[in-house]
Amino acid sequence: MVIESNETATNLTYTIEDGTGNITVKKWLDSEGDAPAPGAATEGCGKGSYVKVIGQLRSFRDSRNIVAFEVRPIANMNEVTHHFLSAIHTHLQKTGAGASAAAPVMANSAGAYAAGGQQAAFGFGGGGAADGMSKAQSAVLAFFKSYAEVESGGSVTDCIKMLAGQGIAEAKVRETVENLTEEGHLYSTVDENHYQSTG
Repeated sequence: MVIESNETATNLTYTIEDGTGNITVKKWLDSEGDAPAPGAATEGCGKGSYVKVIGQLRSFRDSRNIVAFEVRPIANMNEVTHHFLSAIHTHLQKTGAGASAAAPVMANSAGAYAAGGQQAAFGFGGGGAADGMSKAQSAVLAFFKSYAEVESGGSVTDCIKMLAGQGIAEAKVRETVENLTEEGHLYSTVDENHYQSTG
């Protein structure tokens, strides 16, 4: 939820609260053609509205903020419910709560990966992914999720090598990484070759 929004000639700034805390979101405007019309920061994204932010988490002097690629109003309130469930799931994963109920090796429709960020196997199994993703998207996402405990994330180069045995070409892996980043499933970490999963 947006609790404050401001606009300048160079950026749009939002303070958002998601049930876990507040964070500042800044969307930089690159050129004169991107300059906001008066009221652009509050159009559909004003105080009290729900928004979806796709961007990169940054940290500077013990202060975290998000540099946004996109800030858009939420059209379907199921997205809010999904966010709360995702936050609970992530909290349980990071704190180890509920670990006794989880199997030591987690699997999804794209393959399997071991707990603790160690990759196991990335087979496709039968059929498409239950979440509506293509087989390539599911396999790439599973690869980067296996590096959840590694601060720098996984490398695109390693992903290409791993998935080559599954018949996924390098160009397809790179295209899929780009698409998953645009959709907010992945974000770059130390450089443009290393990515981490957002979920």
